[in-house]
Amino acid sequence: MKKILKSGNYSFGSCGLPTGLFDTAGEELFTGDVVAIGSKHEWDAKCYFNFAGICVVVSDTEHEGQSDDSCFVMGLKSEHHSFIDGEPTESDNPDADYKFSFVVQNHEEWVLQKVKGWEDVAHTEKNGGITCYLEGLKQNDFTTTI
Repeated sequence: MKKILKSGNYSFGSCGLPTGLFDTAGEELFTGDVVAIGSKHEWDAKCYFNFAGICVVVSDTEHEGQSDDSCFVMGLKSEHHSFIDGEPTESDNPDADYKFSFVVQNHEEWVLQKVKGWEDVAHTEKNGGITCYLEGLKQNDFTTTI
């Protein structure tokens, strides 16, 4: 059964779609993945991971006027970086051996760490304001066929 992501009546796409995003460890992220976000202050090396919360990777491509590359971590729009043998390359280079996504705001570099894959998110589970539903089931319907 397909899993869909919603915030209220607003849909943020289906789970399991490739996003082109990667967490700080280089792991590929898919829509519906749950990530921990934190920040690293560019002036204070001791403040490496200041935990800020749990968010969900979503897509806004189902809405009119949105581009195909509008996958993001809810609450953050990311920059994407790729490397080959430690040297920067284009963010969409398929030969890259390491990729990650981040945002810099107010001297803080936001870092992402995948904590739960979309496959393990349960019906009606809510993370960071986004709820995952099994398509065709009501919000209070917890019975599933295996």
